[in-house]
Amino acid sequence: MGGDCWTQTGPYQPDLKAAFRRAQEEQLAQDDHGFPGLTVEELWRDPDWHEYVFTGGTGTVLDQPGMIDAADRSNDGPYIAL
Repeated sequence: MGGDCWTQTGPYQPDLKAAFRRAQEEQLAQDDHGFPGLTVEELWRDPDWHEYVFTGGTGTVLDQPGMIDAADRSNDGPYIAL
């Protein structure tokens, strides 16, 4: 198993989920990674996107489909935990 280390910061926003989604939309606007015209939600419904992310990924916040509570052990990621 491998992985890439990456970080991303942005302006403070009290609503973490909204900040996360905004960061994803901004990243997607900069680079669609060969999936033009799709929203983040549409990407995560596309099996080809799953293959792309799980075999290399973007090295960005786009590799994360959603946020979960840090104590939630019922999910198999990739997720950002609060």
